[in-house]
Amino acid sequence: MAKFSRKKAMNVPVWILLGLLILGLMGFGIGNYSGVTDKIGSVGDEEITVDEYYQALQEVTRNLSSRVNVQLTYPEAISLGADREAIGIVSRAAALDNEAYNIGISVGDNVVLEQIRNEPGFRGLDGNFDTNAYNFTLQNLGMSGSEFDEVVRKEISRSLLSGSLLSDLVPSEVFWNKYIDYNFHRRTFRWIEITDDMVKDPDPQATDSDLRTLYDENPEDYTLPSSKEITYVWLTPDMISSSFSVSDEELQTLYDARIDDYKRPESRIVDRLVFPTAEEASLALDQINSGITDFDQVVIDSGIRIEDIDLGEVFRSDLSIEVGDLLFSTDELSVLGPVQSSVGPALFRINGIISAKETSFEDAREELMVERSQELAIASIQSNFESYQDSLAAGATLEELAQETDLVLATVQYNALSNDPITEFATFRNTAVQIDENSFPELMELENGGVMAMRLDQTIPPALQPFESVRDEVESNWVASEFGKQKVQLAEEHLAALEGGAPFGAIGLGEPRLESGVLRIDGIDDAPQNLLQEVFEIDVVAKGAVVSGENNRIALVLLDEILPPDEDSEEFAGYLSFLESQITGGLSRDIINSYTVDLINNADFEINQEILNSVHSQLQ
Repeated sequence: MAKFSRKKAMNVPVWILLGLLILGLMGFGIGNYSGVTDKIGSVGDEEITVDEYYQALQEVTRNLSSRVNVQLTYPEAISLGADREAIGIVSRAAALDNEAYNIGISVGDNVVLEQIRNEPGFRGLDGNFDTNAYNFTLQNLGMSGSEFDEVVRKEISRSLLSGSLLSDLVPSEVFWNKYIDYNFHRRTFRWIEITDDMVKDPDPQATDSDLRTLYDENPEDYTLPSSKEITYVWLTPDMISSSFSVSDEELQTLYDARIDDYKRPESRIVDRLVFPTAEEASLALDQINSGITDFDQVVIDSGIRIEDIDLGEVFRSDLSIEVGDLLFSTDELSVLGPVQSSVGPALFRINGIISAKETSFEDAREELMVERSQELAIASIQSNFESYQDSLAAGATLEELAQETDLVLATVQYNALSNDPITEFATFRNTAVQIDENSFPELMELENGGVMAMRLDQTIPPALQPFESVRDEVESNWVASEFGKQKVQLAEEHLAALEGGAPFGAIGLGEPRLESGVLRIDGIDDAPQNLLQEVFEIDVVAKGAVVSGENNRIALVLLDEILPPDEDSEEFAGYLSFLESQITGGLSRDIINSYTVDLINNADFEINQEILNSVHSQLQ
């Protein structure tokens, strides 16, 4: 059975920390925080600064946005617990720093100097340490050399402390074998989905009593959440853009000014991963090409975030001759290199190929017209902003403002399920969450250049909708439930026949799908989401199960074979490498988290909620 290799703990690259500092200090401007203190709390003698908290909050918000596939605002992320996660991150780091200081773990100036001199971000075009790049970065950070040295010293010391906990970290052979057995045992089985057209009664009819019973037994399905009845006025560019006319001469001028957008050369969307030496880059490429690993895993193993290697869209003119010739030599998405880049030997991954494009004025005319009309509409709205604002300040109601101006009056019952057009704007959603009966209508800019102001009329508690108003929904749910019951009954009847030895073809449901040698971690196209989970619960060949999946999907499955791990396959070897890093990483995180929680519990730990609230108010 395969075993883990022993690995040394790796220091976190300082350039990652450097990037976070630049984002925190430059992107937010919180270095000029105007409160009475620049710390939000402490662990022992180690302070947690506002900047450190903001950097963590920014990263957590970015990760949350990626998971939900929506760009969250800070208030939205905080409502989902981003602030608590960020506090956890900075408090654990502070706990390690505090403990490292208490037990005397530190490094000398020579180690700090070596770390700084070896950072890729401080290298010049010749690959050597560039004093100008170093000084420029410190200037942007607003830090002196000694202050930055201390940041690097702490990072190295923290890494040494963490590394001492994780040295020779290897899961037990029992754990490893159990893990391999669980993840790599295979199943061969046949299955078929029971569809609506197979049931005995394809047109079930509900009585009033049936519907009333379903309605009464499931009130939560028909209850509206707590809502806020809000009156608002708004005006967006889309509402008035059609009233502006633009001449062809003006459109031609716009076209000429943006000719680079309409006559674009061929480009590539690429990632660049830099290595200390060309030999290391070549070794990584060989492992990728042989299937031992993939590009993303090489990046992760290097201690670099995927987003930090993204060069985005590049043109041949942006690149050196050698790199340009390499990237534009193929029309396939691939990993290429190694090649000497401006920052060292590198592998490049081509993620997209954008062909050259030329758009004539006539083809671009409509697009230019829309954009210019939008610009004029935004300018018109902005020119009236102070007038709208003054009217509200003078005591005008929203109704009066709508009568006197182009602003449009509307109402909405706002809750998490609302889908009115106004709720598409984060400004509206954030304000609606915070507004109360004492809030005064305030004119605010919308993300698309529009404006709005709102007033809370009343808060409506959760309410069960009257039966008659949701009757159609209740009936639809009842029909779906009846089909589900019939499909389960049909599947159970045929399961008994299959387990009794009847062939699949004899039960009258059609030909089943055969899945051979499937792993627990595999996916099966167009199958109920929990199909494999149920299959691996079956531990006897020739036994089956009725799988109840999402949206009343029902499947009938029969197990044909239980197969051991295929340790000779390339797929198995690749998974081993991946699982080793995942398991070791998971154990490392668990150990560090447990250790830092214990440090926090045994130290003076405090968070200043007042300062935290003040920081959050600047993030609206």
